[in-house]
Parts: sequence; C-alpha cells; structure tokens
Amino acid sequence: MTDFSLRDYLLGNTQFNALKLDDQGVDPKLLERVVVDLKLETLLDLPVAFLSNGQGRRARIARALLTSPEVLLLDEPFMGLDPPTVRGLSGILGGMAERGAPRLVVSGRPQDPLPEWISHLTYLRTDCQVGVMGDRETVLEGLRGYVRGVWKGGLSEDETMPVHVLGEMGRVLTEGGIQGVGMGEEVADVKTEDVEVVEERIGKPLVEMEGCRVRYGDKVVLGGWSEEVDGQKRDGLHWTVRQGERWGVFGPNGSGKTTIVSLLCSDHPQTYSLPIKLFGRSRLPEPGSGQHPLTYWDIQSRIGHSSPEIHQHMPRRLTTRQVLESAWADTFLSKPTLDETAKGQVNATLKWFAHELNPSAPTPSAVLGKQEDSLAWADEYMFGELSFSAQRILLFLRAIIKHQDIVVLDEAFSGMDEAVRDKCMLFLAHGEKKMYSSDFSKSGSGKHSPMEASVVDNPAVLAGNANVTGLKDHQVLICISHVKEEVPDCVREWLCLPEANTGQAARFGRLDGPLRTDSKRWGDIWGA
Repeated sequence: MTDFSLRDYLLGNTQFNALKLDDQGVDPKLLERVVVDLKLETLLDLPVAFLSNGQGRRARIARALLTSPEVLLLDEPFMGLDPPTVRGLSGILGGMAERGAPRLVVSGRPQDPLPEWISHLTYLRTDCQVGVMGDRETVLEGLRGYVRGVWKGGLSEDETMPVHVLGEMGRVLTEGGIQGVGMGEEVADVKTEDVEVVEERIGKPLVEMEGCRVRYGDKVVLGGWSEEVDGQKRDGLHWTVRQGERWGVFGPNGSGKTTIVSLLCSDHPQTYSLPIKLFGRSRLPEPGSGQHPLTYWDIQSRIGHSSPEIHQHMPRRLTTRQVLESAWADTFLSKPTLDETAKGQVNATLKWFAHELNPSAPTPSAVLGKQEDSLAWADEYMFGELSFSAQRILLFLRAIIKHQDIVVLDEAFSGMDEAVRDKCMLFLAHGEKKMYSSDFSKSGSGKHSPMEASVVDNPAVLAGNANVTGLKDHQVLICISHVKEEVPDCVREWLCLPEANTGQAARFGRLDGPLRTDSKRWGDIWGA
C-alpha cells in the first residue's frame, strides 16, 4: 500500500486492478478542507512511503476524518508532530468538538498538554480501572487535591495512582501554545539532572555534510536552500558533528529530520553520491587513495539508533533479551557476538529496568526491600507481547547499551510516562552510577513522596559493582524531538531545519542550559 500516492490513500483507491471505485466516493469540499487544514496539499502526489513519521500521522488522521464518522477515536494524535502542527490540528479538532460532528474521544499520557476544548476527562489507574471521571475542572481539581495531599503528608498514595505520573499533568494546549504548569510544578521545583557541561569540545569530526541536497525528481526534501559558509554562498546543508558533542535536531514535519537520520545510518541510497563523510571517510573512496570503502556494516557497528522506523521493523517474535543483544549483531535476526563484558551489560540493564520491561513484575511495594535476581522473564516474553511503552524503553536501551561512537535518538522517549522517561534520561547520562532517591523526607503515611526524588549515587556502584556507564566523552548524541521535555538535559548544540520548499536556510545555535525547564530556549529554537 505504501507505493500508492497520498491522494490515492486518502480517497481509498488502494486496490490493485480494481474494476470500479466506490460509487459513494469522498466529498470534494471535505477533502479540500481536511487536506488544507492538515497541511497535506503539497504532499498529495508523493508515495506514502516517502512521508515522514509526522506526515504519516497527519495522513492517517485525515483519512479517518474523510469517512465522516459519528465518533472519532484518536490515540495520542499529537505524538510525533511539531509544535505548529500540534496547534493547528488542535484547532481543527476543537472546531469539530464545538460542532459535535464528529464526537471526539482522545487518549493521551498524563504529561501531554490538555487541549483547551476538552470538556470531560477520564483518568485510568495502573490497574486499568477508572480512577476518576467527570467534567474537566472537577477531575483536574480532584487530582490537584490528591497531589497536594500526598505531597504534604495528609493523604496516603494510592499505589494504582502514583503521584509522580501526575507531575506534568494540568498544562493546557491553546492556540498560542502550551500554557500553565503541571501539578508537580505547583508544589515543587521541577527536578533536572545536574549536568556537567564542557564549554569547549574539540574532537575529531564524525559527521561531515558539505552541501547535502536530497531530492526525489523535482522535489527537494533536504537542503533546498543556500547558506553562507566561510564567507561564501553555498547550496545545501553544511553540518559538522564532532566527538563529545550533544546535538538536538529540530524542525517541522517534513523538513528532513528523518532523511538526516537515514543519511547518518547510511540507509539512504543517495548517501553514496552526496558529499558526506562518516568517521572521516566517504562511502566511496577517491580513486587512487588506497582507502577501502566504508561499508554499511562498518557504519551500523558504530551507530546506536532508536526511531519509529526501528520500532516498526523490529521482529515481534524476538524475546526481550534478544532485542537487547541485537545491538551486537549485524541485523535484527543474525547471531550477536557478545563477550563476557557485553553479557554483563545486558544482564545489568535488564535488572535495572525489570519493573518497566517485565509484564509480570510485582508492584514496587511487593518487592520493597527485596532483590529480584531472576531474569527468566527476559527469555520468555517476546517483543510483541510488551506494552508500547516497554517496547520504546527496550529500543532506547538497545541504542545506548553498546556505547557506539554515535547515538541517534529519534523520538525515542515518545510513548513513555514522565517517571519512566526521567529514569531513561538518567541512565543515558550515568548508567548504573546514579539513581533517583526520595530519602530527604517522608509523607505522613510513612512513604517517601515520589516527587521529592533527587539524584544520588548508587550504593552498589560505590562497592564496585557497575556494569553499565552513561554517555562517554568521545561519544556523540543526536536527539530528534518535538517535545522539549523529551530532550536530554545534556544537549547543548542544536540544528533547526526550515519548513520544506521555503528556501529558508537551516539555523544553528548553542544552549546555555537544559531545554525542558526553559520555554524561552525552546521558543528561540523555533523562532517563536
């Protein structure tokens, strides 16, 4: 189906050798309005396979809207969309909600900003039962009271409604952007990781793009601009990434972020013809240079990668352990080559994230004071049996566990709740060396208040039992995200790609601190 054009996909013309099309068809006026509202008009003649992750999500939403349903169910509709598109789509859905045609049911994570047009809420507990339900303000006020009560010690925390998950809930998505603060921010300072920043990172170039321009026929999907380089006007993207740098790559849907990832990982066929050097070498060496070609396997062995595309293609029949061990294999299904150190890293990582990855893991209170050493579950549960969040965690861990020279995290934290995301980010930075602790004070119930957690040294590591460390000084991190809270605190360099076919040049900059705690830094990147 991915070989059909977006127009055919939206119209439902995806049958081979169809004798005739559906007589009912699609209302042309509705098609025009939906295509314009979702910014798909310039993509109609492209094959669906050429769409970016965010463009594909908009296309699926458009197709659902064209069926004129009475009730439209949307599961995390804003995931993977850039901020301007999120505001635009929210406005479209808000208009539908106001007209009541169709009726809307939207699911999301607690930390996702709540569109201002939402009228009623249902909050599900971790045991999949309804925790609270009613009109918007009543539910939010009830949850705020619950958070305050647990924080101040007047209430006992319900194990099926952990307070730390509600830390960012309560922010509002408006026409002007995200406003307000989360429930946790109302009663405490937002915790951020203490990141050591080295102002000057002078390492060898690992990625060199000297005027990259990717086109399909007449359509330019990356580098369709001219920029000033060393005092001269030059075409295409000029970008150098050096050892030790931590990059954030941003831009609207369809601006070329997915294309950059495919060029870095050498999955893109134009990698051979474009002026790109990876690890100081071109894919095809200069004649007479005596260099060997840089093979696909050479590149893959030195890049850790997590993305929606990896998620889509990861075989569902692999066990949890096999997915993690495939970081040492040439392909998803080939046999990995692990030494004793690698085996120790795999076991340590599985233990560290056992609660998040093991579907049958007991609740935290049930294992309080106990150490679970058995990893039999990792050989029993297949990737396809894990929850969406657990799958994302596992792919994130697969990308970082081998400590390759370049780590690419493309929307790696989407689908995770706030607490799990923060745990993953801490593991990215420090491995087993650091952990969250809430030993500073206790609530009246005798339990630690979850949102009081701070970063402390892991006692086991102090005893010399660390198998997994965080990012090393020689490694490069490249993070792609549309949500500032999903950008690791260590990111300092940034690249923002322009909207496709505008002729505007890419913009570069350097951050003076973490993104997720500063809306101004985020606005500067997006030019807002």
